[in-house]
Amino acid sequence: MAVFNYDKARHDVSVVGGKGYQRCQLPKHSDHSWVLRTGDDAVTLRRGNNNFICGQPGHCQNNMKLHVNALIKRSRKYVAPAIRSTVTPVDSTEDRFLVVVGDQKVCASTTPPQYG
Repeated sequence: MAVFNYDKARHDVSVVGGKGYQRCQLPKHSDHSWVLRTGDDAVTLRRGNNNFICGQPGHCQNNMKLHVNALIKRSRKYVAPAIRSTVTPVDSTEDRFLVVVGDQKVCASTTPPQYG
């Protein structure tokens, strides 16, 4: 599961395919995209590639995007715990971001991290 916490007045989370992720493009037809806008969204990851971008103009081009390759362990006894990760603006006057995975602070950056 991926959890996205963000300022809904400035950002959104769009679920896109591989080409949309690479090109920072939303599908032309709204019925082919899934846009999250609550500011506190949880998405169950499907096995394989999962791609998310901010659909606001210029944000994805400045690396506000996330690629997750979700793997499963083949043992029937293993259940992977949900990991809560957030990318949170540090200061509303600047585009500075804090990345937290689980309980660990990963980094603070002037540009959102790009995973992949």
